[in-house]
Amino acid sequence: MLNAQLFSDDELPALRKIVLFYCAVGENKPPATDFRYEAIDRLKFPQIRFSLLPVLRKTECFDFEKAKVEVKKFLVRLLTLTGSDQHA
Repeated sequence: MLNAQLFSDDELPALRKIVLFYCAVGENKPPATDFRYEAIDRLKFPQIRFSLLPVLRKTECFDFEKAKVEVKKFLVRLLTLTGSDQHA
C-alpha cells in the first residue's frame, strides 16, 4: 500500500479524519493525541503469515521488519494533528 502510493498527499487529511473518527467511536479508544506504536514492534511474522501471504504475488519479496518500520513512519506522519484537526 505504501510502496504503491495508494493514497495521494491531498487524500491524507481525509484519511486522518477517518482514522481519528474510528478511534473516537471504537471500543479501544487511545487518546487522540498520544498514539503509541509498540504493538507494531511486538508483531511476529507467524502472527500475520496466513493473512498476508495469500495476497502477495509469488515473486514479490516482502521484508517484514522493514515493513513495520515503514508503517510506523507513515502512521506518525498521518496521525500528527494539524491546527484544523484540533479545532474541528
